Amino acid sequence: MRRTWLGTMLALLGAACATPPPRLPFQKGGGDWRASVIGGPWIVNKDFGEDTNMVGLEVVLDSPETGGWSWEAAFRYGSGESDGTRRVYDPDTPSFPYNKNDLTLIVPSEREIQFYELDVGVRQYYRRDSRLQPYFGVGLSVLQSRSEEHFVQPALTPDPNNPTPRTGPITDHERSEILPGIYGRLGLRLDMLRDQLRDDSEFPLALDVRGMLSLDYSYLEFSLSFGFGR
Repeated sequence: MRRTWLGTMLALLGAACATPPPRLPFQKGGGDWRASVIGGPWIVNKDFGEDTNMVGLEVVLDSPETGGWSWEAAFRYGSGESDGTRRVYDPDTPSFPYNKNDLTLIVPSEREIQFYELDVGVRQYYRRDSRLQPYFGVGLSVLQSRSEEHFVQPALTPDPNNPTPRTGPITDHERSEILPGIYGRLGLRLDMLRDQLRDDSEFPLALDVRGMLSLDYSYLEFSLSFGFGR
C-alpha cells in the first residue's frame, strides 16, 4: 500500500512537469508572496503519535505568467502524546541472570513525541481574480521524530553474579533518522482586507487538508492558516 501511494504521488509530480506552458513555476521568478502561520491536528499512522498537534510557518511565492502556479516552503513542528504499555522484568519471578526472556510484566507508560519537518513544493491556484481561491499542491518533505517513553520498573532481587537492571522511573529516548517524504494537499484561500492596509496588500486565511507519506511516520493534516501577503 505504501509503495502504491508513493508511486501515485510521483506520477502526479511527473504529470505536472510534463504539461505544456504555463506549468510549474520553474522558468520564471519573482512575483507576489505570502507568509502565514499554520496550525492544526495530525492523524498519525502510529499509536505513538496518537494525539499530535502541529504549528508552523509557511511562505508562498507566486511566479508570474505561469497560470496560477506558486512555490511553497514551510517548517512544521508537531508535538504529540499517548498512553501505552511496556514490558518490564517481573520481580515476583526472578531468574538469574536477567535477560530479555524475563520481560513478562506489562506496566503502563506515558509517551511523548516531537516532529520536525521541512517542506518544499508547488501550488496551483484557481480563480486568481476572486477573493476565494481553491488550490492544490504537491511537494517533498524531510521529517525527523524524537520520542520519549516514561515507565516504572519495579524493584528487583539483586543478581549476586551479574549487574541488576535499573529500577524505578525510567525514560527511554529515541531519535529517528531524517527521512524523506512526499505530500499532496487541497485547500481554500480567502483574501481578507485586500488593498485596505496598503495597495496590493492582503491577509490570507486558508483551510487545508494535507497528506504526507514518509518511510516511517505518515499523517493526515487538517490546518488553518493566517498571514500577510502582497
